[in-house]
Amino acid sequence: MKQLHIMLVSDQPIPNFMPLLLTKFKAEKVALLTSKDKLLKSNILKKNIEKFSMVEIYKILPYNLEQIRKQLSNIVNKYKSKYKIYLNLTGGTKIMTMAGFEICKTFNLNSYYINTYQKQIIHLTPKYDIETLPSNLINMTQYFNLYGYEVNKKSPSKPKNNHLNAINKIIAQPKLFSRAIKTLNFHASESRNKQDLTFKVPTMTTAMKKLLSILKENNILQQINRNVFKFTSFKNLEFCNGGWLEEYTLYTVSQINKIYDFAGTFKVKRENTENEIDVAFCCDNKLFLIECKTKTFRNHKSASTTEPIYKLDSLRQIMGGTFGQAMLISFHQLSSSLLERCNLLNIKTSYGNSLKNLKNIISDWIS
Repeated sequence: MKQLHIMLVSDQPIPNFMPLLLTKFKAEKVALLTSKDKLLKSNILKKNIEKFSMVEIYKILPYNLEQIRKQLSNIVNKYKSKYKIYLNLTGGTKIMTMAGFEICKTFNLNSYYINTYQKQIIHLTPKYDIETLPSNLINMTQYFNLYGYEVNKKSPSKPKNNHLNAINKIIAQPKLFSRAIKTLNFHASESRNKQDLTFKVPTMTTAMKKLLSILKENNILQQINRNVFKFTSFKNLEFCNGGWLEEYTLYTVSQINKIYDFAGTFKVKRENTENEIDVAFCCDNKLFLIECKTKTFRNHKSASTTEPIYKLDSLRQIMGGTFGQAMLISFHQLSSSLLERCNLLNIKTSYGNSLKNLKNIISDWIS
C-alpha cells in the first residue's frame, strides 16, 4: 500500500527529511503541517522532498489544540482509504505533538520520533519499538539545501606528494616556523594582488631559510637569486597563502573511514549572501564545519581576531542546525582567552603541535 507521511514543521528540517530516505519509509505523498512563521522553512523542505515525493502544505495554528486535531482528522479521513499513514512527531510545538499523538491513537496510525542524538527511530504507535537510524543517510549537498543554501563544490582530489611532503615538514616544527609562515603569507598575498609570481625576501632568518628550502625541494617555488623567489604556479601560490593547512585538513578528513561525504574550499549561497567554507563533512547525519587559519591571533580582543570565531559559530547554527558542529584549526598557538571563548561556544580547536595528531583529534571529535 502507498504511504503518506505527515510532518510537523519546525526550525530543524533534518528529522523530517531523513526518514523519507529509508526504503521502508518511501512516501508517495507528504503532508507538511506548518504555522505561518514557519512557512518559508516549509517551502524549502517542500522543494527538497518534491525531488522524490508529492508534497502538500497545510497551515495550522500551532497552539490551538482543537484546530490542529481538526486539520489532522481531515487529512486522515481524506487519504486513509488509499494510503498507509505515518505521522512524524519530531517537529512542531508540544501542542502539535499532543494533537498528533491523539489522532494516531484514535485512528490507529503509525507514529514515530527521530532521536538524532542517539541515532534512533522510536516507533510510538500502534506498537512501541526502537530501531537504529542508519549513520549515512543524508549527504552534504542535501544538508545545505535543506537550510536554503545552494552549494558549489567539487569532488576533492588527493593532494600531490610534493604538497604532502612539504606539509609534514612544516607541521613537525610549528614553533620554529611560526614567524616564517606569517612572512610567507604576506608575500603570497602580495603576489596574488599583483598577479606576479615573483617576490623578494629582504630579511632572511634561519627559519625562513629552512621554510623556503622545504618549498624549493618540493618544487613549490624557485630561487631566482639570493633574495628573490618565484612560485612555480598560481596554485602553489595559493598553497603558500594558507591553502596548505586547508589541504592538509581535507586530506586528514578523507582518511577517516566513518566520514562519508566531505569537501574543501567551496562556496554556499542563500539569496544574496555567499560564504566560503574551508572544510566540511557529514558524519552520523550531522554537518561538521572547519575553519583553517595560518594567520597569528595576536590581539585576542580585536574584531579581526574574534570575527572568525563568531562567524564559524553563526554558520554552524545557520547551516548545521541543532546538531551542527564546528572546529577552528590554527597553525599558531591560541591564547587562553581565545580557547576559553571557543569552549564557551562549543567550538573544537586544534593548533600548533597538536596538528601532527589531527586525525586522532577529528576521530575523537566525531565520536
